[in-house]
Amino acid sequence: MALLDAFKKKNTEKKEKPAETATRVKPRSARRATLKETESERYSHVLLRPLVSEKASFLTTENEYTFEVRADATKTEIKKAIREIYRVTPVGVHVITVPPKRIRVRGKEGIRPRGRKAVVFLKEGDRINFV
Repeated sequence: MALLDAFKKKNTEKKEKPAETATRVKPRSARRATLKETESERYSHVLLRPLVSEKASFLTTENEYTFEVRADATKTEIKKAIREIYRVTPVGVHVITVPPKRIRVRGKEGIRPRGRKAVVFLKEGDRINFV
């Protein structure tokens, strides 16, 4: 439509491009700072609950404590969480993946979810009181 283009006003001013601050990536030092904050917050969420069973209560007499932990928790994170929350020094950590189990309740089948538990070995003289 060349005929209609003749009636349009020509804009001689060039439009300025908006600044690209919104699409910029944070520098590495800023990303590390936020990562450190989330790590310290994560330690409080690593341990879900202490496991209380006959076997676990027997292990507490031998300075071994059992906890249910997050599925993506590592041994070093579990050690740091124990040190931060209970103020004791763990000597070692064993992590066990609990597989899902098929269960039957009133004739209906279901699945008990899988999980992960950690057995924490403490230094001699250190104790954790759950009560």
